[in-house]
Amino acid sequence: MGISQRSFEVLFGRFQDGDTYIQSLTIFDPTKAIIKKANLTLFIADVILKDKAVNLALQAYRDAVAERKALSFKYPKCDTNCLENRIRNIHSFIGSDISKDKAAYKLIGGFIKKIAPVYKKDPLLPKGSGKSPSEKSYVALNGYGTQTSELINALGIEYAPTNTYIEAAAFGTFVNDMIARAKLVSKLEGNHSDAVKIRYEIYHGKDGLLERQATIKEYLASFPEGKNSQNYIEFNRLIKGN
Repeated sequence: MGISQRSFEVLFGRFQDGDTYIQSLTIFDPTKAIIKKANLTLFIADVILKDKAVNLALQAYRDAVAERKALSFKYPKCDTNCLENRIRNIHSFIGSDISKDKAAYKLIGGFIKKIAPVYKKDPLLPKGSGKSPSEKSYVALNGYGTQTSELINALGIEYAPTNTYIEAAAFGTFVNDMIARAKLVSKLEGNHSDAVKIRYEIYHGKDGLLERQATIKEYLASFPEGKNSQNYIEFNRLIKGN
């Protein structure tokens, strides 16, 4: 959207200051519904809900991204048994306990060489809708996990590691969980994007905050002295933050 969270907070804070002033004016009694005092109070409550929805959606998205990241790629703060580490452990086991000549060993080794996550500067902050560049790396890793699972299942009884985290069944379950997490991240990113769009409309859309401010100013300008009246000047000062 190109508008920061701070920008919305500033706009809303100033609007609330202006509303407090309007609520105190006995002469303020418009016929237009969107700027009636009671409706302004209801509108402010709705804006608060829309802002809260954005924050909650972003928090849920961030948490899911952080959890998935720790369980996916090998990095200093990752889970010891993340997907990349499990694939590496499987590769080591096949090479040491079965044979480096196995096609599975060579194929999985190829997967490991291709694992290279690409992150945005801040992967926890989505900008608008759509997948971030890092999603390609997560999708690829899950794909390598799925193929690795198929390869070790094909090895049959000769694949019998003592590491329970890379047993065929356990590894397959883990890969499926990571695929489910990817879907959850996409869903939560979409939820956040939707909440941002809805919040944008209540500020900038029809009957939104900016339209109500402009309508209030027009109404105040209809009284004696127009835009030079104290009421107009004070409201304008408050919404501009002067």
